[in-house]
Amino acid sequence: MSHTPIRRLRAFDLPKIRKHFQRLDPDTLRLRFHRGIKPSVVQAYADHIFDHGGHFYGAFVGNHLRGLAEMRPADGSTRHTHEVALTVESGFQDHGIGSDLLSRLMTVARNRGIRSLQLSCLSDNERMVHLARHHDAHLSFEYGQFTAELTPAPGTYLSVAQELAGETRAYANLLADVATHPGRLVRLGGFAHR
Repeated sequence: MSHTPIRRLRAFDLPKIRKHFQRLDPDTLRLRFHRGIKPSVVQAYADHIFDHGGHFYGAFVGNHLRGLAEMRPADGSTRHTHEVALTVESGFQDHGIGSDLLSRLMTVARNRGIRSLQLSCLSDNERMVHLARHHDAHLSFEYGQFTAELTPAPGTYLSVAQELAGETRAYANLLADVATHPGRLVRLGGFAHR
């Protein structure tokens, strides 16, 4: 467990999301998108990340987005199956951020009645395979990639409270950061505050 603040990402976080993708090294991008990818394609992906719905969570170190978790309805599936993707910047890998992000997605999924999370990764993505196993995923291997299926438990009052507590803690950290750095301009809820 990393104790890195994790909160839901919203449209006002788009500049941080763009910068996060720009800081990802070529190998991390290859592992995320399952192939080598041009910076312009990555930038277009980041620019339109919110266009097709889903749930997005970020892990913050200071005021910088260092890890990103995405959860969207799987193509052609019911609302009960979602696909998951994670990215953590190379200097912040192996510190529990990916595990914390996946744990948050599991909590969010269970609180929304999502019954299955699917995660796919290339066969050489040892970190993601380890992460899937750590979260008791059912793994299958085909055509050079692993597919992991995670089954969130049904939501409870406690899981809702855990999700709310995590969001509250992350926003408290954000506000504390703004208070200690009053010159920073932060956009909250579409309004600019100093």
